[in-house]
Amino acid sequence: MAQPKVMTAEEVRRGLGDVFDVVVAGQDVVIERRSKPVVAMIRYEDYAAIQEELEDLRDAQRAREVLEAIRSGKMKTVPWEQLKAELKAEGLIDD
Repeated sequence: MAQPKVMTAEEVRRGLGDVFDVVVAGQDVVIERRSKPVVAMIRYEDYAAIQEELEDLRDAQRAREVLEAIRSGKMKTVPWEQLKAELKAEGLIDD
């Protein structure tokens, strides 16, 4: 993985258009304030991919939590046919 370009907040303020060009060309940019990284700029396509991956990771974590709750008896399950019948009775689904 390529190292990101590191810039100060002042450098970014003076040359934002240049920063956009660097990012669009595929290089990540880390912006520092008082010598500490505070912002990262990445291409939107990379951001969207990261968001999708993060959503998948969160879904997997939630599934593990639910499975553990079921196994430990803190959460009960209902057979699908029973749930379907209850939803039909309440008018929430059609046949």
